[in-house]
Order: sequence, then C-alpha cells, then structure tokens
Amino acid sequence: MRKAFLSLLLALALVFAAVPADAELFQIPLDWETLLPVDPAFYLSDTLYEDPSLRVEITSGRAYKTDYLVVRIKIANATQLRTYVDHSSNGNYGDTMAKHIGAVLAITGDSFRTHQSGQRRIIYRQGQPVMVQKWPGACFFDMLLIDDAGDFHVLKTPTVEEAHAFIDSHTVVNSFCFGPALVVDGEVQPIPTGSQASAIGWAKRAQRLCICQTGELEYMVVVTGGPDNPHCQGLTGEEFVYLICEQGIPRTAYNLDAGNSAWVVFNNEKINLFGRGKSQGKRRIEDIIYFASAWHPEPPAPTETPEPPADLLFPLPEEETPAPTVYDPSRVVIQLPTPSPEEPNG
Repeated sequence: MRKAFLSLLLALALVFAAVPADAELFQIPLDWETLLPVDPAFYLSDTLYEDPSLRVEITSGRAYKTDYLVVRIKIANATQLRTYVDHSSNGNYGDTMAKHIGAVLAITGDSFRTHQSGQRRIIYRQGQPVMVQKWPGACFFDMLLIDDAGDFHVLKTPTVEEAHAFIDSHTVVNSFCFGPALVVDGEVQPIPTGSQASAIGWAKRAQRLCICQTGELEYMVVVTGGPDNPHCQGLTGEEFVYLICEQGIPRTAYNLDAGNSAWVVFNNEKINLFGRGKSQGKRRIEDIIYFASAWHPEPPAPTETPEPPADLLFPLPEEETPAPTVYDPSRVVIQLPTPSPEEPNG
C-alpha cells in the first residue's frame, strides 16, 4: 500500500512539474462546442484524472447482486459542468460525442427530444432555451435546473407558473426533465407512484444512472449494471436510492435516462460495460452531460455571454392558446458525423 501511495505521489509530481509556468485557469465560454485539448498526462490511471482545475475519481463495488461504479468530480469553476446535444436524427454514441468535444467525463443526459409529445417541457442547454413548451396544470416530472454557480435546484412536479418564476429569478444554464429527484436538500424523496413510477420503471430491476451534487462544485455519478450485463440483476428504484445514500447522502440526487441508454465515458471510452465487450452495450443517445478541464497553457481571452433572443424568453402563454414548440437546430455550429452501425440500436 505504501509503495503504491509513493508511486502516486511521484506521478503527481511529474505531472505538475511538466505544467507550463504560465498555465492558468479560465472560464470556458458557454457557446463552445469543442474544447481545448486535454494533456493526456493528467490521466493518472484508468480510474483517476487530475489537473489543477478538475479531479475525477472512479471506484467500483457490488450491491444487490449487481456491479456499480461511483464517480466523484471536483471542478474549479461552474463553466466546467456542461452539456452537448447531437442534432442528427438518430443521435450518436456517447463516446463519439465525448471525444468530439474534448470531455474528460461524460454521461447520458435526459434525451429531451423524445419528450416532445405528451407532457410539455422547458429545456435549457448551455444557457440557451432549446425547447419551449406549455404544459397544462401540474405535471408528473421533476425538473432539475443548474444555475451559473453550478448549483442544483429541483422543482417537484412544477406548474408552468412555478417554472417561469424560478427561471425569472435565477440564471439557468442547463435544465432536465427526466427525473425523478431522488434526494433534495439532503432529504430522500417519497417513493414515486402512479404514472411517474411507471414511466421510469421504478419497481423493475434495471440499469440505473444518476447525477448528484455533494458540495460546492462537487458532484457524484452513480451507475449500475442491469439484467443485460453478466452476473447483474439490476436495481429497483428504491434499491438505487439506498445505494446512492450509502456513498454519503448528497445535497441533491437526480435520476437520468439509463437502461441500455446509460453511458459513462472516461478518457473517450465507455466504462460502464460491466462484463460486456467494448463493442457491446452501445445505444445512440441525443445528449450528454460532461465535465471539462479549464486548465490550459494559453487560455483564451474572456468573452461576453450573449443574452438569449427575446422571442425565446418565457412570457406566460394565454390559457386558451397552446404555446408552440420552439426547437432551433440552426443554432448547431458543429455537426457530428453519423456513426457507423456497430450494433442494432436497442
């Protein structure tokens, strides 16, 4: 153990000795869709990345006859917690997107484009509203909103008025509508029932994924195996909450799209394979949440963040007039290539 510890200290010393003296932290512009290259020397092992702006550490375990991974992330500023949307018709592979944009760690988002029918959503990505819809009265989903300080806020089954009120009083950078919220302000939430429980397969044994805030600019990702993985039976929703809290009760824990859509990508490779080969267990998805380095020898000059277009802000719609969907693919600057079909999408 002592020898391994000394080896890690030596590796860290060599990494930081190689960092240019004029390197510094910078705020990553919200509209960047590809990032500055990451020095591979900061990947200290298959389970650890560390530079002066970002630390990612991965541990593994087994519970409920199922393998799981826990990823703990610490960032230097809120601009390092980001999202990316693939605008192609079929989505893309999580590792393809992560490599393209220069992410250190990336996970599945909430596949918001699959929610365009039925209950309505308001979705933000990188400070811009990309879908604006009205929902009638209360809705069954919980919203997660991340502000410009990197803090998580949950609106439990909000009305449209409650959503507008929050957006008007905060600077929202990213928002999600998959849910449900599992922990809010350090308190475990009631077990979902009815349509919400059915929508997320709460009682089923499945592969599951969540993102948590554990402290100021500190986060945790928990992902489990599922019935499709060898020697894994998968977790019910209740078991998943227990597993999360066993890692230390977070401030906030929010359920994300999982099952065969669950991606956790580290150093451009999917790491939640749980016994499956590298070419297996890959489904195309529509968006990712990712963490980026803000450490570079020659950081760019700061730029002003543009205000959202006035017509995409959120005036409350009149009751008798349903609000149209606003989804603007023209905002896309970079289009990923359509991936080659490695496996059937399912």
